[in-house]
Order: sequence, then structure tokens, then C-alpha cells
Amino acid sequence: MNYDSFGATVKISDEEAKKIDGVLNSLSATSSRKEKEVILKSNVSYAPLWYVFREALNPYYNYFNAGERIISEEQSDKIKGFLINDILKRIHSNEINLNTDDGIKLFSSMYWGLSFESRKILKSIVDKDMRVGVGAKTLNKVKPAIIPIIPYMRCSLPNQVPFESVDWSSALIQEKCDGAFTNINNYADKAELELYTRTGMKYDPSLLFDDETRAILSIALLSDHQSHGEMLIVDKKTGEVLPREKGNGILNSVLSGSKVPDEYRVKMVIWDSVPLDYALTGTEYKVAYKDRFAKLLSQYKAALVHFAQHHSESEPLLVEHLEIVKTELVKSFDDAQNFYRKMLNQGKEGAIIKLFSGTWKDGTSKAQIKMKLSVDCDLKIVGYE
Repeated sequence: MNYDSFGATVKISDEEAKKIDGVLNSLSATSSRKEKEVILKSNVSYAPLWYVFREALNPYYNYFNAGERIISEEQSDKIKGFLINDILKRIHSNEINLNTDDGIKLFSSMYWGLSFESRKILKSIVDKDMRVGVGAKTLNKVKPAIIPIIPYMRCSLPNQVPFESVDWSSALIQEKCDGAFTNINNYADKAELELYTRTGMKYDPSLLFDDETRAILSIALLSDHQSHGEMLIVDKKTGEVLPREKGNGILNSVLSGSKVPDEYRVKMVIWDSVPLDYALTGTEYKVAYKDRFAKLLSQYKAALVHFAQHHSESEPLLVEHLEIVKTELVKSFDDAQNFYRKMLNQGKEGAIIKLFSGTWKDGTSKAQIKMKLSVDCDLKIVGYE
């Protein structure tokens, strides 16, 4: 499903808003999960309702707490003639920038031009809370994949999966990077990559990479896949990766609309890639990690060969901005410990043990175990306020 185009033909008139409000009132009137599901199933084909849910609960949409910043009706110039979907379309295209005072002023004027029911629905949407006691999990159960999710596969800790239980004949180990986790969506039918933080905040790719680099990256990454990795900031002069605090500070500035300073460049380090149909719905992808990793590595190597043979000037850009995470095969816990110590000696954060057989899922995986330095210490409280 293309979430950006879903609901493109939906128009929420005042009459539709009353109907939607009635369904929402029915949902909020019962505390029974089963009764809520019955109501949702009876409206499963009612597109305007699901459009409203998607707009409210899509984690990739950021309304900047606009509901709390609406200017009062008395202080607003009431603008009539717009529907809820008209306003939301302008928000998503950034024609109405809710992160600015002017954007809130325009939004408020359009908001007060709506009917009572439309205002109620629109405020719930920008509050990202429909106040009916159902979330993405329930909605996706009734209407699969209607609400996108932000997938993240966490590592287990050694106390959850003891090292003694690892089959060292089928394991590898990777560097644990110390940057900003990033989901990278590479659609076959879109010219631009989509890059999101772990919490769903979207980067503007043009603030991270120039046009040529973005085109190169889209070739080197698997098409119609979501790649998982971290973004690091590199000092162009020294080639050194900036400390996490400084590097992530620059990336946070990019999220606020600033370009990466000229003296630095962004490098993406990736370790996994999952078809978008699975990643965007959080559906378990039952392909072994050994095969997933081999596929993304093969794509990367093929891109290197392609640029070396046909566009030699582009090959350095690929190497500078994208790499596969440092990986080694291990045959024992001692091998893993040696790699881990090597990472620590290089100032790295740690290492991740991964089993060949591990599938991808949204949640904690027992097939990947984090090795990270931790120290026990006693603390003495000397005062408080």
C-alpha cells in the first residue's frame, strides 16, 4: 500500500464528518475490545473513517502539537470553503507549516471555518489521539496494513540469551555503530529515498546529500526494500567520525531544516534490508539473516563494480557515503570476545552477535545479542533538593 496516496479521493464534507463522528462516538461509548472490533468491522469499507484513523495515527506524520496551539476563534480570520482533507493535504505538502507561527495562524483560520463535527475530528487528528480507545494494532487487525508502523528489531542482552546457548558454527559478529538509527525506504517508483529516525521523524535527503550522491545511493540499496542502519557524521578533513553527541546534534539540526555543514559529510552504515511490504506493516520476514545480509552485500558490491566500470568518478562518492557494517565470522565465544575487545580498543561502542538463522521482526530478537561494556559501581547520595 502506498500510504501517501491512500485516501487521495476521499472528501470529508460536513455530512461525512457527522457520520464519522457518530461512529467515533459509538467506539468511545464501549470499553469492550470485542464490541469495538465489531463496530470497526461493520464499517470496514467506509473509506472516510479509515482515512481519519490513518491521518491521526500514522507515525510518520508530525503535527507539532498544533491542537494545543490553535488561535482562538475571536483572534482568527475565519476561512471557509475547505474540507478536512484539503487542510491535511496542505499540511503534508508543507504549504501549511505547523512548525511556524504563520502556519499555525493559517491552520487556525481554516479550522474555525469548518463545521463543529469537522473541527472535532481535525483536532483529534492533529492531537494524534482519536479518543476512542483503539490503536494501530486493533485497526490493523480489522483492516490489515491501514496504519503504518515504525519497525525496529532490538537486540537481546546476554542475560536474556546466554552466550553458552549460541551455536557458534552458525554465527557472525558485527560492529555496534554509535550514530543515529535510520530506516531507509527505497521505492522502485520514487526518485527520492525516504529516511526516517527510529521515532518516525523524516529527514530531507537534500539536506544530507547532493543530487548525485542520492542517485548513487538509490542504486546501491535494494529496490523496494527498507534498509536498516545508522547515520554517522564524518569530518572531511580528518576522515574521523564525530563523537555521537556532536554527530547526532548535527543530524537533529537537519531534522529542523538545517543543511549538514560543508566541512562534514554523512555516512550511512547498513546491516539489514527487508522488503517494504514486510517492513511497513511489521510483518515477520522469515528469510534467514545470512541470506538477507548476503543479498544487501551483493547489491552493494554490484554497485561498486558498476560505477568503477562505467562512472569511475561516482565510485568514491558511494564509498564515502555508504558502507556495509564491519562483519566477521566467529567460531567460538573467544572469537567474539576478541572482536569485541578490538572494537573497544578502537573507541567503538561494542559488538552484536547475530545467528545465521535469525528472521526479521518488529520487536526483540533472540537471534542477535548485544555485547556492550557495562560496569557495576556503588554510588553514595551526598545530598538532594
